[in-house]
Amino acid sequence: MNDKRDRLQRTRKNFDIWETSREQKNRNLLARTHSVAEKAAHICYEPRPSFRWAEQQKHSGRRYRVGGTSCISLPQVINLKSAVDFAASIGTPLVAHCIIHWVGTDAGDDPSGELLAQVRELLSLWLRRRRVPFAAVWSREKLSGGQAEVEHGHLLFHLPDAWLKGAKLASITGGVEGGVKLRQLEVVLSRIVRRCAGRPEDYAVKLKIPTDGGNPGPYNGRSYDGLYLLKGGGKQAWKLFPRIRREWRKPQGIIFGKRCGCSQSIGPAARLQAGDAHDVALWDRARELKLKLR
Repeated sequence: MNDKRDRLQRTRKNFDIWETSREQKNRNLLARTHSVAEKAAHICYEPRPSFRWAEQQKHSGRRYRVGGTSCISLPQVINLKSAVDFAASIGTPLVAHCIIHWVGTDAGDDPSGELLAQVRELLSLWLRRRRVPFAAVWSREKLSGGQAEVEHGHLLFHLPDAWLKGAKLASITGGVEGGVKLRQLEVVLSRIVRRCAGRPEDYAVKLKIPTDGGNPGPYNGRSYDGLYLLKGGGKQAWKLFPRIRREWRKPQGIIFGKRCGCSQSIGPAARLQAGDAHDVALWDRARELKLKLR
């Protein structure tokens, strides 16, 4: 009778819990290794990746060049501009421009783009909780003020018109004055960057918006049509969009991983489903100019 009771108690034990697992009880790591090896005998093995391959995957993510990219490609240029135009056509124009200088945070840099991805995710959650759809385009750069430095990120996203009512720029270098929602957004952006990259300096996070006077600051309105983010596209982009100002036309450094992108709400799939033709028009224009399509 006692033997039967002991067997029943053993079958009820949860071996994922420290107190009940024999392996954890004995703290024997070799036991764990042997048990995994026994289970793995029934599966197909894959060659173990080399250290060099692992490092390449860490930066390239399987889809990106191991040596990085020096400019935005033509397909990326067309995708970003089409996303900006599509966002405006569906009533979610991208009117807020956030610039994040990682050198002004505890992290110091964002070489893989993971920090900017976290910022986008947290910002989208914050906006959606306030019933604001998240539509955005973004890019990563390494050139600021004519000098190469660590990475900084550009994020162009949508805000409701009511949030921009009575808004003003505090200075030409950034900072806004406006209603409660807009000031709250500015605080939240700094808080998000702090959570992702550590304490930001005053210059680390800048928010720029159009003002009632129509003067959005040093970008003269070009920031909100997406052209400022395309300045690192090289001669291909400059020829396709001659409105990109000459003083902006400079290489923006070598970037590892994804250099730019857009949110799914205004991405290629969303545009295709809506029957949007901005991509088609831009590709036709590129062919007329005899640009390299790849």
